[in-house]
Amino acid sequence: ARLSKLISSCPRSEDITLETWSRDTDGFYEQIDCLIIPSRFEGVPLVMLEALARGIPVLGSACDGMKDLLPPHWQFIPGDASSLADTVSKLMQTTDRDVHALTDVIREDMTVENFQHHFHQAVLQVK
Repeated sequence: ARLSKLISSCPRSEDITLETWSRDTDGFYEQIDCLIIPSRFEGVPLVMLEALARGIPVLGSACDGMKDLLPPHWQFIPGDASSLADTVSKLMQTTDRDVHALTDVIREDMTVENFQHHFHQAVLQVK
């Protein structure tokens, strides 16, 4: 409710949409310019990886797994609307090169094959 109220007070509130869960991920990603994940606690959200793999910038709380993957200028303090607003302003200065660099990392490093390999290596170390 607080987020909806904040959005309604924005000068271009008609350009901001809050989405609920949907099975149509391709349709969802085709409609968005960026993704904001305001979680207070979060690992590495699949929605973040999916968006980044498609070249969509992601703004996320400076916590947990998002803090490890997102560039500092795409992070904001959880629960701090001013910090989020500052981060949105910084996003406006982001170049396609910034987005593509992170997209390449996600596509190359965050594959199922790489996960399987690293998981297998971790299991072998435990033995």
